[in-house]
Amino acid sequence: MDFAERREALKRKFRQNWAYSLNKYHAWDMRKLNLSGTVPKVTIDVYDSEVTWGFWKPETRVIGINSKLILGYPWDASLGILRHETAHQLVSDLYPKAAESDNPHGKYFNLICDRLKLHPVYRGAKADLNASGLPPCNIGPQKDRSDDNPLFLKIKKLLALSGSPEPHEAEAALTKASELMAKHNIDSASVLAEAEDFEIWRLPLKSKRVDRKFSMIASILQGHFFVRAVICTRYDPSVCEDHKCIDLIGRPANLSMANHVYHYLDERAESLWEKHKPMAAHRGEKGIGAKTAFITGLLHSLDTKLTKAERERAPIASPNAPAQGGPAKPLLPAEFILADEKLDGFMATNYPTLTRSSGYRVSDASPYSASAGRAAGEKLNVYRPIAKARGVVKGYLDGD
Repeated sequence: MDFAERREALKRKFRQNWAYSLNKYHAWDMRKLNLSGTVPKVTIDVYDSEVTWGFWKPETRVIGINSKLILGYPWDASLGILRHETAHQLVSDLYPKAAESDNPHGKYFNLICDRLKLHPVYRGAKADLNASGLPPCNIGPQKDRSDDNPLFLKIKKLLALSGSPEPHEAEAALTKASELMAKHNIDSASVLAEAEDFEIWRLPLKSKRVDRKFSMIASILQGHFFVRAVICTRYDPSVCEDHKCIDLIGRPANLSMANHVYHYLDERAESLWEKHKPMAAHRGEKGIGAKTAFITGLLHSLDTKLTKAERERAPIASPNAPAQGGPAKPLLPAEFILADEKLDGFMATNYPTLTRSSGYRVSDASPYSASAGRAAGEKLNVYRPIAKARGVVKGYLDGD
């Protein structure tokens, strides 16, 4: 077999895998609409075109998806076009008279789009896939804007002092920086409510599963750093596999801070486990169970520490406290971000089928490692950002 034949064979194999994955999503939509077995099956084909992103042919029951769409845009865009064509299919199957009308994107088409929770970008006859509002909106980070954000620069200077050898100076700087970040978000609530600057920063895990460490880091980010964190499964057409990722959703300044913390906690959890590993082995605790117990204890302790610090901080008045006629209510980061109605709308548009997890449980299978992890978490400091060096992603230094 020569090079051209091998290339064509590989091309066919990739298209088969893409069509198989698109079929899975189509079947999932049919189950979601309670239509499995009710409407005839369809064939999904991957084709080449310079004109259309997709098509539906009722006479052959074929949905086509352009290969350029799969290769050149996020997988979410392929799913958007797939569901657009699925809506056409279901109009043909459920409302055949409407399908014969002169308006293929009329009442019944939009009714099915509503049931599929399809974004307006994908409902028209022509989809502008280069529009800035293409959902999921503003996948990034396109640029880490923390370096030209005055608030973040001020916090950086204060946090640098938290590494001071003078304990009182370090404590004062740390407290001030933490208060400043919380106060900025709450004081700016009315301004932020009018801003359309939400972004999604997607952090690929390059794995088919999410271990306890990443789910707990996502929980910490959502609980303490003014962002939402969503664990997703996204198909990667370049390798024909489903991979997990964490989407951070919020405003750029908060996303910059959360991004720092994510990479820092990932690195520190691994390095502290490697340091503890020989001692765990000496106690007879080995393997993934001991590692999970240690890292769970570490991150649970850090989570508890951050929550305690926030509750002990001087109360910051809720914007509607005066109207209630009562005392000022402390507004924690998790409470503030969950009360953001505009962010709720953004989440509903970009994650229409989002469900909440049931949380995590601290493992007691390896008690020595779990205890050591909790002790390490109590000493962990996530407040001093460092700059990028030699291409290494920005992180945080602890206070050791």
